[in-house]
Amino acid sequence: MNREKLAAQRRLIDGVLHLHRDLVNLAYNAYGMVPARKVDGYWISKPVAHLPVNEPFRHALIQKGIRFGPHASDNVVLQFGIMASIAPTEDGVMFKPDVADYRVEDRDHHWWIFKAALEVFGQELPMVARKIIETGQLMVTWKDVKLPDIRSLRSLFGEFCQERPHAVKLVKSKAFHPNPADENGPYLSAQHQAALFAVWQDQLEDHMVA
Repeated sequence: MNREKLAAQRRLIDGVLHLHRDLVNLAYNAYGMVPARKVDGYWISKPVAHLPVNEPFRHALIQKGIRFGPHASDNVVLQFGIMASIAPTEDGVMFKPDVADYRVEDRDHHWWIFKAALEVFGQELPMVARKIIETGQLMVTWKDVKLPDIRSLRSLFGEFCQERPHAVKLVKSKAFHPNPADENGPYLSAQHQAALFAVWQDQLEDHMVA
């Protein structure tokens, strides 16, 4: 493949990469949610519900081992959001419950608060929250967002290196673009993966010659 065509392929790939934030936004959109901010590597949606800590809710929380201080009253309102991250298996976006301003490291507590809220408020919680409560988390697959054939650059680079093991040593030198070690974790659809391999191969050969 000549240089001009390779340069065109590289520009094309740059234009069709799916970044983490794009994929998370698609997952949120599939359930009618809006992302608000990124915290500690996770995205948090804008609140999907605002619920008061009234007496029935407080009682349901206490039954599940969740206690609020003596200042808690009906004036306390909890904001319920949805936390999202790319699944470790890289086959979709994982949704988990998030209660704003509830300071606890154990994420299971957030699920129990959601569970108590469902028991007390029922349909006031949106469908996505109710689905999460059923299993503790909810997977939005790439098929769900109409991207069934995408793969991460990290995964594709692993395949690329199977027949080119020496390429692994060059990642830290940033010899490859797009960078397979990019922390934003770009994804690419199947139709462009052959072109990506051709671009990486050209960059590998250039580096070896240099």
